[in-house]
Amino acid sequence: VVAKRPLKQMAEFTVNAAVSGILQHVDFIEPLAKHPDMLYARPLVKPGHKCVCVDDGLPTWIAELMAVKPTVKEAITFIKEMAATMEIPIVPKNK
Repeated sequence: VVAKRPLKQMAEFTVNAAVSGILQHVDFIEPLAKHPDMLYARPLVKPGHKCVCVDDGLPTWIAELMAVKPTVKEAITFIKEMAATMEIPIVPKNK
């Protein structure tokens, strides 16, 4: 049986490094992963990885998030808000 309309409304978001440097840990992702409206929240790099921000080249994707809400608009708003709360522990490189 094929659903007549989507069963879930989702939004996906990939978080880029805001600064270039070394990622210290991935503990920042755990609170997001535990949120009931988050389908998944997972790191894309390991601790100790050298990350690059857009100012220094092709940005490193730090994490991938997917949220589920009643509407796509709500899912997009929610996931952007969640991404904005992330405190990614990158020790900036010396310039």
